Amino acid sequence: MYSHRPGLDVRSHAVQEPYRLTYSVAAHGVAGQSRDIEISDEYHDQACGWQIAQVTGLDADRPLPAHSVRLSSRDGAPGKVVFAITFGQGNCTNYPPSYLETTPDEAPLKAQLGGVP
Repeated sequence: MYSHRPGLDVRSHAVQEPYRLTYSVAAHGVAGQSRDIEISDEYHDQACGWQIAQVTGLDADRPLPAHSVRLSSRDGAPGKVVFAITFGQGNCTNYPPSYLETTPDEAPLKAQLGGVP
């Protein structure tokens, strides 16, 4: 699987806070392959942090929303991962979401990068 995320400047939007913002990335599965997606921004454990809100076209190993999830694809069909955040609660200005995508056997890499709980 791989994903691509273009940038977006939300500061130019005139919306009354608090508001919920979503960010979607395409995920292209490989049959039988799993990937771990983890929020890696500094706010991931606070009320204003990003969450993985929805997954379509892929199987998730836990209920959503969550801060981490293992995704798998039975048939290699494309899917989508939707991240969500509520702005206007504290100093929440991190956009787009920062996340780490690894394979299940890349635990040493996650540990070296500091990992995420």
